[in-house]
This record gives sequence, C-alpha cells and structure tokens, in this order.
Amino acid sequence: MKTIYMLLFTTISFSLKCQIIETQKCKNENNIAISEQELYSSDKEFQEKYRASQIIIPTVIHVLWYTYDENITDEKIFEQLDELNNCFNATNNDIQNVPNEFKKRIGNANITFCIVPNGIIRKQTFVNEIGIKDSDVFFSNNGGDDAWNTDSFCNIYITNTGKYIAGYGIYPWAKTKQVNGIVVHPKYIGINTNTHFNLGRILVHEMGHYLGLYHTWKDDNDCNTDDGIEDTPIQEHAYYNKPFYPQNSCGTSNMFMNFMDYVDDNSMYFFTQKQTEKMQKTVSTEYPNWLFNKLDNCALYSSNKIPFYVFPNPVSDILEIKIPYSSFRIIDISIHDITGKILFMQNENNVEKIKINVQNFTKGIYFLTVGNTSQKFIKY
Repeated sequence: MKTIYMLLFTTISFSLKCQIIETQKCKNENNIAISEQELYSSDKEFQEKYRASQIIIPTVIHVLWYTYDENITDEKIFEQLDELNNCFNATNNDIQNVPNEFKKRIGNANITFCIVPNGIIRKQTFVNEIGIKDSDVFFSNNGGDDAWNTDSFCNIYITNTGKYIAGYGIYPWAKTKQVNGIVVHPKYIGINTNTHFNLGRILVHEMGHYLGLYHTWKDDNDCNTDDGIEDTPIQEHAYYNKPFYPQNSCGTSNMFMNFMDYVDDNSMYFFTQKQTEKMQKTVSTEYPNWLFNKLDNCALYSSNKIPFYVFPNPVSDILEIKIPYSSFRIIDISIHDITGKILFMQNENNVEKIKINVQNFTKGIYFLTVGNTSQKFIKY
C-alpha cells in the first residue's frame, strides 16, 4: 500500500500479493504466471451491462489476535467498513480535494461491502505476527483461520503483520481456493493515531489490489511500464507522505492523490473511472454471484445487531450517533433512563449521523437503543 522509504520484495508461497509497509512498498508485480489479459479478455459489453449497477459484496471479518489490544472492537470494524464504502462510492468527505485537472476522471465503483450474519470471527492465535505469512494466516491448522468460501465471500483478516508490513491484498489472477483475501494490521483499521495512515485507507488500497488494480506507477521506477489504466497518467515512481501539488514525471502531471499510490491517508482521495470499471470487471469474471445481490437486501449481509457508535461519551449537551448502513432500513431510536422511562423516541431513515440534545437531562446513566441494539452513555 503505502510507506516510507525502503523497498522490500517478498516471495509468497502459493500466491502473489501486494503489501504495504511503513518502510516498504508492495510486492513485485512482474512475471505473473497467470495472464491478466486472459482474466479480462472476454465480455466487451461489460461496461454497458454492469457499470451502473450497485454491487453488494458479502464480507467476512477475521480478527486474529495474539495480544488483547489486537482484538479490536466491533465499533472499530464498522467504522472501517464505513470508510471503505465511502471511498468505493466516491462519497468520502475529502474527495473535493482532487485537483481540478483530475476531477472529471473521478470514478464511482458502485460497490458496497456488507458483513454477513455471524461474519465477525474472533480467534486467539498462538502465532505472534501471524499476518506476515499467508501460508499461516489463511489456515486454521497453522494458527490462522480458514477463509469462508472465497468464491462467495470477501475475506478480510485483521491481524498483526509485523513491524514493517501494514497490509496486503491477493491479486485475482494469483489467488487460490484457500489463499484469497486482504490482510491488514489492526493498528491501521478505522480512524487511528498513526502518523501517516490514520483514516482507514490501507484497506481501501489493498482492496483495490484484491479487485485487480496495480499501483499507478506499476512498481518499476521508469517511464516504460504503466498500470494499464487509460485515465491514470504514466508516472516514474511512487510518492510518499504528503506531496505538494503538482508533481511531474514522464512528461505528465502525476496523480499521486490516487488511492493506488503510497501517499498518506489524508493525501489520497479517489479511484478513476477506468480503475472502477476494472474492479467491476474483476467482479464479473471472478465473483459473478455478487452481481445478482440487491441493494435492498444489503441488511441481510450485515450484523444481526445494528452497528452504531456514540460520541462524546460522557456527554454534556449534544450526543452524536453514527449508524453505518442506515440507508438500508428504517430505524427506531430511543433513550431511556435506569428506571426504564423513555425520554426520547423517533424513527429515522436514510441517515448516517444523528444529533440529539441531552442538555436538559439530569446527570446520570442512560441507555440509547438503535433498532434492537443498546448502548449505555453518561450525562454529566
């Protein structure tokens, strides 16, 4: 994905993967045994047939933890999934930062990731830094966790990938039945305190690889190779940290703010139209069943409990509620005190954020219920 100084190439048994490191880039993408052209050679009518359709991807989260701090919360997982969905639907709140020369190239993948029922698996592993090797992380017998049917589900592993690797994704032309998915270190999930990768976009980048995208510069530091995407300019090398705009190489203005470069999370903003078309084509060739999922049924793939989180907590005046996937259902919201007395009630539809004024509530403990799920908060 992204990183900071050193380039490290790693040979992985059974598969070819792209990995991001805080001192490294992704794996070498050359000399691929399986032809990428073969993967994408058929169905020229794909763009007209599927480009405007919403693709629902049933997703399974495997949390493999060795130390307790690696066993991240459901709240953090849904926060990350919210960011993933925003970036794949061009609704991230910083997309307006795309330079004017590239704005017309902004693409919307029309892809929504939803967690299946019982699709958050938590497992304590006996292997420290198990995420370093996919020969371990994808296999229960080696301390990892067997992937759910990789033809039907997108498997995301949240586990320790060591000191240097931030994450990696298995390319579609290099996957096997057992080794297929995305692996990300838990410290990069959701909004976090990392200096460079603090918005949850390691997973966005690696999901791009999983769905068939190369880096924008194709990993060769020259102007002779390219990522094969028509609307991403040829560029000589990766960019890091937070570059000033514009940056130039190979006689072009470079699109370093693309999700498939190595810049900081707060400096990458979008996929292009042709990148999103290629990801959609990957779905049609590798995961065709996903094309028939309906947006109205997205709730079937989410948790049995409605995920939400509240802040601040404790609260003095305005309580804010964040509800991933709220647009797919009508949700009843209520607040009651410790005696069971209801102090607030309303239902909402097509909202992701709600603000409730609790300034006049007396100090104490209250229970916020969203759908069939409750959380405690404190008024001070």
